[in-house]
Amino acid sequence: MAATEPPPPDGNGLTRLTRNEIRRLLAAILAPVHTIEHVISWSDWRRQHQPQARTSHYKRQAATDP
Repeated sequence: MAATEPPPPDGNGLTRLTRNEIRRLLAAILAPVHTIEHVISWSDWRRQHQPQARTSHYKRQAATDP
């Protein structure tokens, strides 16, 4: 089987699990679940700090440009 060919179906008509699909499934099972409050709080914090990060990035880029 060539690398570009999909794996053949198993007995129930589904293609066999690929390494990437197994990794994705394990990550979904093992990943910590955050509350919606945590997600919103993190998003608020991130958006609050983005302007400062952007300004620092532009200053750093301007300092290294010839």
